[in-house]
Order: sequence, then C-alpha cells, then structure tokens
Amino acid sequence: MGEQKERKPELFMERLAKETGGVCIYCDPGNPNPPESKDHIFPDSRGGPSVWDNLVPACKACNTAKLDQTPWEWFGRNDTARWAAFEARVEELARKGVPAVDEESGDGKSRNPRFIRISERKRSLLLRREADYPENPTGLAHVGSGPRQFVVGLSNLFVRRGFKPPRIDYQLGASHASSYQRGCRAC
Repeated sequence: MGEQKERKPELFMERLAKETGGVCIYCDPGNPNPPESKDHIFPDSRGGPSVWDNLVPACKACNTAKLDQTPWEWFGRNDTARWAAFEARVEELARKGVPAVDEESGDGKSRNPRFIRISERKRSLLLRREADYPENPTGLAHVGSGPRQFVVGLSNLFVRRGFKPPRIDYQLGASHASSYQRGCRAC
C-alpha cells in the first residue's frame, strides 16, 4: 500500500484566505493587501452569524473602514465603479475560483489543478443590496452558540412559522443535554 502523507492542521485564517487567493476580498485586485483579519460580511454587531459563509479575509485597513456595514452599504451605493469591479471579482471567485496550491510542490502548479471557489451562499451575501440578513430556511444552524441566543432564535423560528413560541428554560453553565432535557415545556 502507498504511504500516507502526514497533513498538518490548517489554521482558520489560512483556510479562509485560500478562497480569495490569499488577498483581502475588498482591496483593489490590482493592488491587494494580504488578509490580516476575518470580516463578517453581514456585521456581527447587527446579528450577522459567525459562520463560514458570513466570513471573508480582509486587510485591517478595509476591515476598519467597513465598520458595521455590508459591502453594499460601505461602497456599493456611492462608488459604482468600485462596486462593479467588486461584483465581477466575487462572481469570478464563485464561478471559477482560485487555484489551490499544490501541497507537494507548494508552487500552485499541478498536473490536475484544483480550484477553490466561494459558496453560492457567500456570493449572495457579498453582493446583497438589502440591509438585513436574509431569511434562511435553516435558521437554527446560524443561531449563535450562547444559550440566550439559541432560545431567542428558536422562539423567532416558531413565530416565523406561525406558531406561538413555547416557554424554554435554560440555566447558564448547564450542559446542552441538561438544557434540552429541561427545555421545551410545550413539546
């Protein structure tokens, strides 16, 4: 049998940066900066979840300038040329992607090149012109991990589906299993 090559664990930012070829998503493609931080496409301060599809690599200058805005709010409304270039770049990252670096040679060249693409969900968030986070049929998957956020998300899901939200008790510091066992009194 063939020898299995040992893989080193990849850091989160390294993995995220691969989607854009190792550059800031917001910078001018002709003069990009390396990503130094992760940015929430839809700001976490406004309820944007910390999930893969809502995160992109950004340089500190762009991340700071963007503040608590979506890409459209930041420059889409006021800079049509920059928005058009950004839109074209995002579409290309979703359609074509960027070449994955060959782990053997490290030079990005391979006999069978692979491409890393951004997901359709990430593409739609990056290009979204509305100010609110989009409705999502799998809403619970995007609820924050804190118990209070989970309870609020669950209650909102009931309301959106036309049901009266149940009373849900939780205790800070309790394990998930014990929270669920006490959980939904209406179920």
